[in-house]
Amino acid sequence: FAIVFLISFLIFFIYRGYRSKRDANKLLEEKNLAIHQKNYEIEAFNEELSVTNGELNFQRKEILAQNEEILTQKYTLEIANSTKDKFFGIIAHDLRNPFNLLLGLSEILVDQIKVLNYDKSFEIAQKINQTSSVAYDLLENLLTWSRSQTGQITFNPTNHNVKDVIDTNILLLKDSAESKGILLRSALTENCFVHADKNMLLTILRNIITNAIKFSRMDDRITVEVEDNIDDITIHISDTGVGIDEIIIGKLFKVNENVKTDGTANERGTGLGLILCKEFIDWHQGKIWVESKKGIGSRFSFTLPKSKD
Repeated sequence: FAIVFLISFLIFFIYRGYRSKRDANKLLEEKNLAIHQKNYEIEAFNEELSVTNGELNFQRKEILAQNEEILTQKYTLEIANSTKDKFFGIIAHDLRNPFNLLLGLSEILVDQIKVLNYDKSFEIAQKINQTSSVAYDLLENLLTWSRSQTGQITFNPTNHNVKDVIDTNILLLKDSAESKGILLRSALTENCFVHADKNMLLTILRNIITNAIKFSRMDDRITVEVEDNIDDITIHISDTGVGIDEIIIGKLFKVNENVKTDGTANERGTGLGLILCKEFIDWHQGKIWVESKKGIGSRFSFTLPKSKD
């Protein structure tokens, strides 16, 4: 009996241990399953969070792009407003002045002719001619600039001999320079070719050379030189005129700056010509700059691409 009892006790103890181990294993499995489920939920949450972060980053980039576009539009509008203000300012003031002067001079001329004062009549006729020339140049720049602002100018670069274009401008402006006792010459003796829009190049040279004449005095010299570089062509227009203040130099090519300086013969100016030059040079992906010393002279330089084979 004792042996049977002992065996039964051992069997019961072993069975109980087995059940305890089985229950512990089952509990452990349940815990592991719960942990796996939790990990799955965390992974799903992290994936959802990653998608949300991606969407937020995308929205953030869109907002930044929209803000950048708004700033660009704001800057464009500011430039447009500045351009409009300058345009109307020129029309209202600078263009009105020469015509008022023409009207006044023509009335005086009529009176002088009536009394047969031919010397005085000739002097007034010269002033009328000079004023008409200034008004015409201003009108030409205004019309060209207006067309450039409204996209009506076509950009058609082709290969051109710089020497021919420079010689054409010097021929057109030589009388204007000689009337002030100024020597205008080209130092270019050999052919040199650029890839440029011919009309724009003519306008650039005409404006810069006209400015040089305007700010030069009797016996001053204006020289056009060309520098043949590896990648481009640099054209220099140098004069021995009155020079430019450093403060004004920084404003010359900015449309929102009001730079108006009378020439050595009281010629009127608006600064519009140089702004037009910069716009046309920008179209050619070139650059323009000026070096000047007050009382000694100035040198305007700009680059253009070399001709294409």
